[in-house]
Amino acid sequence: MTNGASNTDQQAALSHLRIIEYGDIPASYAARWLGDLGADVIKVEPPGGDPNRHLPPFAGNVQDPERSLTFINANLNKRSIVLDIINSETDLQTFVDLLTGADALIEATHPGTLESIDLTQESLLERNPYLVTTSMTPFGQWGPYSDFKGGHAVIEALSGFMSAHGDDTMPPVATPAHQTYQVASVHAAYLTLAGIRHARLTGAGQRIDLSIAEATT
Repeated sequence: MTNGASNTDQQAALSHLRIIEYGDIPASYAARWLGDLGADVIKVEPPGGDPNRHLPPFAGNVQDPERSLTFINANLNKRSIVLDIINSETDLQTFVDLLTGADALIEATHPGTLESIDLTQESLLERNPYLVTTSMTPFGQWGPYSDFKGGHAVIEALSGFMSAHGDDTMPPVATPAHQTYQVASVHAAYLTLAGIRHARLTGAGQRIDLSIAEATT
């Protein structure tokens, strides 16, 4: 992973925190905010690497998983580890061990994904009572749209974000560079910090349910 820090001798604001990141690109942006402020962010990638490594544009127009500028932009100031937590019990246990020593998990998976491998909020808090889990999904964990899939363009259209972009004499167009994800990631980052502070004061971790569509409405 890329490290953008320019002065390793100076202690950063969040250098005392460890954040685990798992899932799709919204989590990447949210975790990067905390990594930029000095948190120790560990990105968990699936076998073969994060699919977002294949997003253009590529440095020098050379298509390579290590040269995706979209991926690099979203993943500065992080470490990474490859784990197959869905199919490997050993990798799942490594993931659980990481969470046991972490302050927060920022994840962007379809609702029910963690529960399908027995990582319910209750089981996570049994292992780490202070853990804050910030879940980023298109439409939240519960509600009438929660099971629907929704990408960047769908969220832009539904939230109204798209209506403010482009020429009003032309059809609607999506914004570049995952703007809805980036807006929602700011909310996810500061809500995660608020959750960590709450856990420190009360001894109780929690799950933060963040709807990307709601965050950009």
